[in-house]
Amino acid sequence: FSRSTFFPFFLPMVVKLEAKQEKAARKRLTKEARGGDGAEGGDSDAFAFEALLQQYKATDRKEVQSGQAEVVALDGFPLARANASLTLYEDAKKKNAELFLFGGEYYDGIENIVLDHLLKYDLGKNEWKRINTTNPTPLPRCAHSCVYYNHAFYVFGGEKASADQYYHYKDLWRYDIKLQKWEEIKAPKATGTHPTARSGHTAVVWKHYMVIFGGFYEATKDTSPRWYNDVYVMDLQTNLWLDIPHSKLTSRPEPRSACNSAVIDEEDCLIVHGGFSKLSKGNSLSRTHANDRGDATITSETKVHNDTWVLRLKPILSNKPPSWERLTSSVQRNALRSLNSSPDGRAGTASVAFKNRMVSFGGVVDAENLHHKLNSVFYADLFAFDIERRKWFPIHINKSAAVGKGGKRRRR
Repeated sequence: FSRSTFFPFFLPMVVKLEAKQEKAARKRLTKEARGGDGAEGGDSDAFAFEALLQQYKATDRKEVQSGQAEVVALDGFPLARANASLTLYEDAKKKNAELFLFGGEYYDGIENIVLDHLLKYDLGKNEWKRINTTNPTPLPRCAHSCVYYNHAFYVFGGEKASADQYYHYKDLWRYDIKLQKWEEIKAPKATGTHPTARSGHTAVVWKHYMVIFGGFYEATKDTSPRWYNDVYVMDLQTNLWLDIPHSKLTSRPEPRSACNSAVIDEEDCLIVHGGFSKLSKGNSLSRTHANDRGDATITSETKVHNDTWVLRLKPILSNKPPSWERLTSSVQRNALRSLNSSPDGRAGTASVAFKNRMVSFGGVVDAENLHHKLNSVFYADLFAFDIERRKWFPIHINKSAAVGKGGKRRRR
């Protein structure tokens, strides 16, 4: 494939047109959703927002008349977006592989637009297609989780924001790849421990279980957000949540979102590293340092985590809760940083498991200073965590080489 195959470009004319149409539709829907009873307050606002979500969904999707999903080829790339999910599906019989892209968000210069589009990219044919499925379907969302298991992928949680309110989901959806149909999984509330609404969490598949950790929740921009460090497990064979007690006495990672994670199948464990959370106002004021004149100044209201933990998953097979073990602490990580042998504490890192290692790339460190000014540092390095040695190792890239005359490689 060419370089352009993997790096989608922004289509300004298409985005501008769709943004204007969606903005006008949302204004009309907001007016309709809030009209009628004239009530005010939190309950009526929540009801209006729910109605807005439902009506936005109806206007954003093409109506499928045939009762079957419609697959429409795209001329180029899908709309630009962030915080979507991308899931790999490999069909061994057809010797084909596809990537499924769901949800996400983009900013049109006026407001943030959240999507419910489902698209697939054929790796063999180098072709994008949009899948318009029949109802029921999940509502628009971003920062959700998506995992693959047995010819289907599972979408949990995520968020959608209005101008003054965040809405976090706690629903679970299963998309059958062969039938091209969505199904909401509604597990009995009387059975197991159910996750609360959240976004920015991590979800993985181990054997036939989906394991969820951490995440973030915020109701409105004026209320304090919450970060989580709880664990939830669903049996994907029975579609039932397991009973996982959350004891405050057990050792476990601090609450966080956007952490780095990967399942190491050989060790039956989940590695969790880094992540992001925000300090309360009281804690943020206490994080001060003296400047050159000796004055105390606020350094940051955010916290980027430096530690690495492992969640032992094997007890799940005996109907016992998984157990946490700390592999590296913040103190250890700080000592290693000077040797450039360990990544800085960061969030939003991309990771994948390879043998008994977790390979991690990139990430960002956000520092929110006084008056909510955000300073961000982005990374473009590669590290591997060896679970047996309990150490991070940098992965160095060989210098690029070009092919000269006669097919021989020449150094630059």
